[in-house]
Parts: sequence; structure tokens; C-alpha cells
Amino acid sequence: MTESGQKFKIFKFLKIVICSFLITCLLLFTIASIRTLSLDLNVGLQLARWEKTNNISLVIDHHQREELLAHFKEAIRIPTVSFSEKESNTTALLEFDRLLREVNKRLRLLLIRHELVANYSHLFWVQGSHPDLVPYLLLAHIDVVPASEADGWEAPPFSAQEIDGFIYGRGTIDDKSPVMGILQALEYLLKKGYAPRRGFYIGLGHDEEVSGFKGALNIVRIMKQRSVRLSFVLDEGLAVLDGVISGLQGPAALIGISEKGSATVKLSVSMAPGHSSMPPRETSIGSWLQQSKD
Repeated sequence: MTESGQKFKIFKFLKIVICSFLITCLLLFTIASIRTLSLDLNVGLQLARWEKTNNISLVIDHHQREELLAHFKEAIRIPTVSFSEKESNTTALLEFDRLLREVNKRLRLLLIRHELVANYSHLFWVQGSHPDLVPYLLLAHIDVVPASEADGWEAPPFSAQEIDGFIYGRGTIDDKSPVMGILQALEYLLKKGYAPRRGFYIGLGHDEEVSGFKGALNIVRIMKQRSVRLSFVLDEGLAVLDGVISGLQGPAALIGISEKGSATVKLSVSMAPGHSSMPPRETSIGSWLQQSKD
């Protein structure tokens, strides 16, 4: 056999192998496409337990809406101002306590545990049907910073006046909307027969604007004494802003997934003194920088 004939057979063999490989790939691709397009995603799947339950309607009628708005406006009209760590409007805080008890009567009737903390803060416990699930904590605060009409308010800051569909007042955003929203939502859900699987706490502090050393700190102390461990803590959120984010048209609800903290660190270095004209190999500044790096 000549050399050219042998090369021809090798080429023919490689051609057959390559063609067979391509045909096989095409066949497998065709089969996979047919199976994918004809696949029934529901075969073998079962609904989770929560999917079988009837969802509670979030639609409220006009009377309910007006009632909720009236409660919120009443909360805004109570000047629960924190002036300093040592001075708060305690008369207003007591009035706010009365308001909470009045508009959330069902919470007491359904044995939701409610206790005063440090005279003016509130801690609620809602029992879940599965006590083995780790509870969570919803946070908000009752107090507000001082405000006066001289600050340029379009309406008196504690009037809860409604202008063009917006309620004006100190605390409408920070932070009485979450306070009333959490409790009124819970009241509504309980009225509809809602029973949570996971228990949860609601903590309402009365001095958050001045560091929370009396309210939040004592709520934490109580929960620590009871060996409470939490799955997560949900604090007051961010605002719905319009025209603030460049390139985004329309309102945007900002979501905060964490909260910044602060830490104060004091570093000191003691070394043998020297003269700046002949510094030692390791100076106090160099040692301090090394500690900062570590």
C-alpha cells in the first residue's frame, strides 16, 4: 500500500469518528430539549404546610382605615420628647402608655404578655405554637427629639395635620409609624385568627433619641436574665425616597440589612525616652503603628 493510500484511510477514519461524535451530540441535545420542554414541574412536588393555609386578607375597609389613621394621629399629638439623658416629658410618656393600652385592647384579651420596663418602655411577648423555634425581636421607639414651629414646619410639629394626603408631625417617620404599625398590625392579625408558629418579642424604648440607657438597656437586661436567645432583631427601617438616587425614576424604599456601630479604642505605648536627632531603631510611634496594624 502506498503512503498516500494509507493517509487517505487515516483521514477517512478520523472523518467517520468526528461525524459520529457530532451526530451523537446533536441527538443528545435534541433529547434534552424535548424532555425540558415537556417537563411537568409539579410532578412529585407537594405543597408546604404554610402554602395550604388561607392567607389573611390585607384589605381593610374605609372605616378601619380611618380608625388606624386616627390612632396614629393621636400618637403624633402626644409630645413624647426626650430633651437629654436626664430629662424627658414623662407626662407625655404616661399618656402614650394609656393610648397603647386603649387602642390595643385585644392584645390583653389574647394573653399577649405586656410589661413596663423602666416605667415608660414596653416589652411584649407573643407566644408561638412551636416553642422550639428561636424567637425574634421587633424594635421601635416612642420618644422624639424636640421640635418647634420656629424650625420651619409647614404645620405645627405635634398637630398631626394632614396636608395633600401627608401627615405632618414630629415622629411620623422617626419613629411612631413603626410603633403603631407593629402593634396595630398584630392586633389586626390576631382579630383574623392569626397564630404565629415562631414566638416573637416587641420592644418599645422611651429614650432612644438620647442613647437608650434606660429603655433599651433595661429591655436587654431583662431578656438576658431570662436567657432569651434571638434569631434576629428588626429595628426601625429607612425611608421611601423620591428623586434622591441618581438615575432612578420614582420612589425607592431603602432597605437596611445591618446597622453601624461605634467603638472607642485607647492605645498607649511605654518606651525608653530618646532624642529625635538620634532615634532608636524602634520608636514609640512605630510601636503604636504596629499595634494599630495588628
